[in-house]
Amino acid sequence: MAPQGSLASVTSENTKLISLPPPVALIIGGTSGIGAIIIRTLLLRTTAPRIYFVGRNRTAAEAIIAEAAKTNPAAKVVFFQYDVYVLANLGRIAADFVQEELQVEGINSEQDIKLNILVNSTGTFNPSTTPTVDNLQPELVSRHYSRILSINLLLPYLQHASTTPLGARVLTIQAAGQENPKNDLTSAINLRDITPRPGFVTCAFHATALQSLMMEELAIRYPEIGFLHLNPGVVFTGIFRELPWWMRMLATLAKPLMWLISTGETEVGERLVRLASDEEHRTGAWLVMPDGKEKDWRKTGWKGIKGEEWEKKRAEWRAKVWVDFKETAGSAEGVQLRDW
Repeated sequence: MAPQGSLASVTSENTKLISLPPPVALIIGGTSGIGAIIIRTLLLRTTAPRIYFVGRNRTAAEAIIAEAAKTNPAAKVVFFQYDVYVLANLGRIAADFVQEELQVEGINSEQDIKLNILVNSTGTFNPSTTPTVDNLQPELVSRHYSRILSINLLLPYLQHASTTPLGARVLTIQAAGQENPKNDLTSAINLRDITPRPGFVTCAFHATALQSLMMEELAIRYPEIGFLHLNPGVVFTGIFRELPWWMRMLATLAKPLMWLISTGETEVGERLVRLASDEEHRTGAWLVMPDGKEKDWRKTGWKGIKGEEWEKKRAEWRAKVWVDFKETAGSAEGVQLRDW
């Protein structure tokens, strides 16, 4: 796979999106950070998109909607205020999406609903180890369980969109290339059996491995859809906002050095929208940076394991992670999984 090329060439390709039918996108984690960047780029590059986005901050959401009215007056931009740390809320998000789409002219039933782009971009550097209402570590919910649950609940609409000119893609914004499954997945995948409860760094890297495994498994099961696990690199967003004050101060002091390896918001937005719309990534599983460079442990191996042994190990892990998702998310209060 070739990298995307220069920002100018990527932007030039994105300008062609205006000739395609209006895309339908759902951005979970869209009130700030990379989710908000993707929203702004879609508004700039597409005609009359329908964009639904999820977050907790209504004030930030209203600012995005006001900006959208100026950038793309023909766009439909709708905010769903939910906390995805509560898994049952994913069902409410899916239901709200369906109800909004049923109000669109020409859509008469759920069979007519199409979802071209599903983005999961939730998660902050949250040091809390206090379990959520579903008795899970917060970072595991925001970075894994809520993301796969959104795919489960919205899968039919992604499948409907797979035959459209834009196709159907899932983008999970996390840290491809930094996978580190806790205890090599020999302990409970949901980490409930580990004492003391692991911190957010351990959970984040563990969730990164789970996401890479699930993107691969989902691409095998649903080959008509593209599943992308993205590592955005260093982008200055609001990701540090839930750190203790002293850690936020350290992050602020480090900014001048981090600028040297960071990517600007405009470039990240253009490159991610390109990945969400180009032909190369229309189907299959991809573990990449925004510019298309691979961060793929399927090819690099893991802890010296490569070749057939690595293929077998990943297949075993994927089966375990698949079962764990169904058991863990499926047993959460208020969650009703679709059969898949």
